[in-house]
Amino acid sequence: MNGTAGPADRRGRPLGCAPVLPYPAPASPPLSRREQAQLDKALALLATGRGVTALTREGGMRVAGRGVFEALLARSWAVRFDNPLEMAHLAELALDLVLHLPAGRAGARRVTDLQARAWAELANAHRICGRYHDAGRALEHASQAQQDGTRDLWIAARILDVTASLLGSRGNLQGALRNLQILTDCHLRTGDLHLAARAQVSRAVYARLNGKPDTALRLLAEALPRLDERRDPELLAQAVYNRLALLVSEGQLREARAFQGKLAPWQPLFSPHLALRLRWLEALAAFGLGDLTQAESLLRDVQRGYQKLRKSLGTGLSSLDLALLLLRQQRPDEANEQIEKGLQILRSARECASGLHVLELALDLKQEVDAELLEVEIRYARRQEHLPGLPSPDAGLPRAFGCGGGLDPNGGGDLSLSKPPDSLGERSLLEPNGNRLAGPPAW
Repeated sequence: MNGTAGPADRRGRPLGCAPVLPYPAPASPPLSRREQAQLDKALALLATGRGVTALTREGGMRVAGRGVFEALLARSWAVRFDNPLEMAHLAELALDLVLHLPAGRAGARRVTDLQARAWAELANAHRICGRYHDAGRALEHASQAQQDGTRDLWIAARILDVTASLLGSRGNLQGALRNLQILTDCHLRTGDLHLAARAQVSRAVYARLNGKPDTALRLLAEALPRLDERRDPELLAQAVYNRLALLVSEGQLREARAFQGKLAPWQPLFSPHLALRLRWLEALAAFGLGDLTQAESLLRDVQRGYQKLRKSLGTGLSSLDLALLLLRQQRPDEANEQIEKGLQILRSARECASGLHVLELALDLKQEVDAELLEVEIRYARRQEHLPGLPSPDAGLPRAFGCGGGLDPNGGGDLSLSKPPDSLGERSLLEPNGNRLAGPPAW
């Protein structure tokens, strides 16, 4: 293990590995030209979202060879936040492929290294799908293969990383933090500041879950300048989002606004969805600082953005948040219009039905909907997706924003934390491996 990412090809990618995986694969031997061509073609086909069918039917490719193996792992990693079942399916295909891969010029021990990588990524996918027992078994296979192979330290680090995420998913926060501290120290000793920072991003999520937001903010502040945008632009975007989400969730609103003013250089890194979440956080900060006009403008931007992306849950909940803001400005007619709009969208998409039935009944019975009723009824709905929401006017600012959760860099959906009962909003952090953590009890 050394302090660099290893030799790179003409596109700046580490040789011998897929372009978007969190850790470089063993750099020797690198992919041959034929394998690299297979990787590029398979990645393009898998990116269509049509799965292995795109490889076999549209691309005329066989699910075989190192290039296809790397493409399967890369695509599995790429969908970790959006499609856990597809992530697991692709990881299983990659494992099956490599278990039948002939040693060839790489040698038996190098192929065993590939098997260790496949087992580790399958373990992470099982974790995100909530199959913790299967994840544990896959990690055992990964560890054994790592020992039977060349004992590559990059692979050992990846196994330790996924193990930390599994511990966190099962609620063992101390175990997760201990593993990630070891991982951070290891990368710092070898001089790889980027991977050390990646571990710090994960540590920040678990530190926040462990009730230590100041520690989480410190870790993120240390990690941001160490992250290499060229190696993992998505991770840098996640870390930026996490820091802003934590500042808002802790009521450090002036600091949050100051940090927002520094986001311009990172704007190209944000996906459309992440950009909307940042906008939503900006609306929360504006509300907390008393700038209701800006908060309303921002929420309407968020609402339009989700409409454009055809995200019914985001559109519906942002409509309800806008209604809550209007109620607090004594604009009940406009608020009722937004409530009806939000409920219609959520109802038609069959989203959050169990969390909004009392609100629907109140409207059907022509009862007046006040801010308190609206807060109570959309709280559970928001928890289902961990989207941000407006704070309660009865809480002090530090508590008004509740507690955040996070996005694990290893993939998965949002994770959430318990929050004060008098608060409405929840923010989510991004944990690099994906977020499948033990959540709080339902309200």
